[in-house]
Amino acid sequence: MQRYRSDPSVRQTTRGGRAPGQANPLYCGVASSVIVLNALRLNSNAVPSQKSLEVVVPENLGGGRRPYPAYSQLTLHGERTEAVKPRAVIELKNTGEGGGEIDPGLKLAQLKGILEAYDTRVDLHYADPDSGAAVAAFREDLKYALHRYAADR
Repeated sequence: MQRYRSDPSVRQTTRGGRAPGQANPLYCGVASSVIVLNALRLNSNAVPSQKSLEVVVPENLGGGRRPYPAYSQLTLHGERTEAVKPRAVIELKNTGEGGGEIDPGLKLAQLKGILEAYDTRVDLHYADPDSGAAVAAFREDLKYALHRYAADR
């Protein structure tokens, strides 16, 4: 199974063939979302260049900008995701004053919501680690999903 495509926009989002680490200690779910979205490359022609991450090329090297058409932990949050969970809450930047919620990071259901905000179909399954049958069923579901994804490629 191919992990990464050979186009440059995918290579620049990895480090030595590995996915990038968390940009923030509270970004486990955000980092996971970025990895999934870039790996699936859903609507790859619709992934806009992340303007804040584009590289400005000096004039003596031809000028212009080098686009960054990949999802990033720094730019994943926006109008699509605020309804799932506000960025300030995820990043613990709200103080909780005035009834504000203090609940940093993402729970699995919120991770599902973030991915769905980017038009990704997500099935959420919880496995009880003390139940061998539940873990085995989870593994079978995962194998099936990966096989189905590979067949669709």
